[in-house]
Amino acid sequence: MGNLHTLTNNYLDVEVWDIDPTQGRGPFIVVQAGCAPGDERAQEGFFLLRRDGQWVDVAYYLTHSEPSGLDEAVFDTTAEVMQVLGSLGHLARVFRAEISQEQLLAWYRANPGVSPGLPELKKWVAGYRERKRAQQNERES
Repeated sequence: MGNLHTLTNNYLDVEVWDIDPTQGRGPFIVVQAGCAPGDERAQEGFFLLRRDGQWVDVAYYLTHSEPSGLDEAVFDTTAEVMQVLGSLGHLARVFRAEISQEQLLAWYRANPGVSPGLPELKKWVAGYRERKRAQQNERES
């Protein structure tokens, strides 16, 4: 078995992605590939950092969440990203959720040859700005 990377909160181990560069800078997501600390099965996954400091497997969002569920993993600025990363302890906390293998397999069948999460993230990005505008309009009313 190869050397699997265990998730960390080290900024050197994460990537910050600008999810909608067509609109200027931001919003951003923080991603990391690896195994959850303490995962006895040592299953590597693709994780997003939520604003509460927990890492969540993208497969969870594919199988359990409406597109708006991903909003908890979005940062409007890189300053917000750095603030959350700076507040985290040494050990990565992972949101432990049941991921339905049946639903995940159904997603793979419906999206042959596609990396998990990318099409779903693109759909989510399309609605993210609209949801943010609606929230802002609500606050202003």
